[in-house]
Amino acid sequence: CYEDYMATRPVHHDLYAELIDQLVVRRKDLGLSQLEVDKRIGCADGLVGKWECGTRTPLPRSFAEWSKALGGFIIFTLLPDASDQ
Repeated sequence: CYEDYMATRPVHHDLYAELIDQLVVRRKDLGLSQLEVDKRIGCADGLVGKWECGTRTPLPRSFAEWSKALGGFIIFTLLPDASDQ
């Protein structure tokens, strides 16, 4: 499912895709199932799987909760576009 998403994800979701990639890797490194992360976040069973497969898009707040459930945090930073310099 995740591989299908990666192959067909929309271009405008590249930022989300990169974050999701990192969260999936972290979850797997910790040996957690999607359902275990659902429980840690306190969301509906199966929601993390939908985020990972791209059938649902997490809100920014959800990204923060997801990363916290995996022992991390996310910082959103606006950087100048390299082509502007």
